[in-house]
Amino acid sequence: MRIFEMDLRSLRQVRRVFDVGWLCLLVTFTVTFMASPAQAYIDPGVGGMLLQLLLGGVAGIVVIMRLYWERVTSTVRKAFGLKESKEKSTPEDSGGNGSGS
Repeated sequence: MRIFEMDLRSLRQVRRVFDVGWLCLLVTFTVTFMASPAQAYIDPGVGGMLLQLLLGGVAGIVVIMRLYWERVTSTVRKAFGLKESKEKSTPEDSGGNGSGS
């Protein structure tokens, strides 16, 4: 019975998120369609700024994924029941001096 109660709670939380999402979508469309024309000039530098914004966003996503990659992979492995991979050994772990002999 407890599992069923947890499912109902999570469904209610998901429903709240969708309700908030629809509200945000409604507000966005309302503001967009009620806006008056700006008649503004868009100079060539705007393209460069948009490109920088896009590249900065991609770089930020890459950094976040790099920081949380271990957590993501361990969660996926636990979810699918896969084994944890062994970490690669380094020369310091094997007791060698790195000279190859």
